[in-house]
Amino acid sequence: MRKNTDLIFRAMEPGDEYLLFEMENRPEAFRLGETRIPYSLDFLRHFIESSLADNFLSSGQLRLIACLPPVHETDSKPNTKSPAPDSAPCQNESIPFQNEMGRAESFFPAGITSLAESASESGKAGKAACSWAFPPVGILDFYNYEALHSRAEIGILICPEYRHQGLGQKIISQACSYAQNQLNLHQLYAQVRTDNPVSLKLFEDCGFARCDYRKDWIRAGNRWIDVIGLQRIL
Repeated sequence: MRKNTDLIFRAMEPGDEYLLFEMENRPEAFRLGETRIPYSLDFLRHFIESSLADNFLSSGQLRLIACLPPVHETDSKPNTKSPAPDSAPCQNESIPFQNEMGRAESFFPAGITSLAESASESGKAGKAACSWAFPPVGILDFYNYEALHSRAEIGILICPEYRHQGLGQKIISQACSYAQNQLNLHQLYAQVRTDNPVSLKLFEDCGFARCDYRKDWIRAGNRWIDVIGLQRIL
């Protein structure tokens, strides 16, 4: 992974349904999330289409794709040593482009309007299109937005091949800066199951403090799971 570089956040676009299909239907997504029914490609395709017509202020939800910046010839070769843990320090806090209506816009180099479009002529689609020049490494969600109280819930998903490289902390760090400076939020909060200690440590390492404890909040088969609430004042 390239060090000392900020991630690029872009809006979802046609072709990302393949990435979402792979991420949302993984076994751990069912175990740690609240989803019980697998998502179809058609459902995800319509979800992306509807999200492009919405904005954060009206829908209360914003999903962004976190991507690595493009590789230049002067960039160093990828690190082949053992990856750092997801809790590795990260101080980079750049923000993606945001229009005046509160909806993130895709960012592309000059002459390119769509990653999916760039692969269509060669007959490639889906994941190949999404990873053309800006390899996706994870998904960032802002949801349950409340304008009156200037707060929203945050959640992230990291692509399996990019885990344990410190990207979780980098995504949350940049997301907090983005939420404060572009979305004008006062605070972000998260709800983490007690059987997910990795996520709990990740949010605490990013400055989130425990604020409540909900006993038997989630049912998982024949057992009940407690949930810890965390918040960060921006």
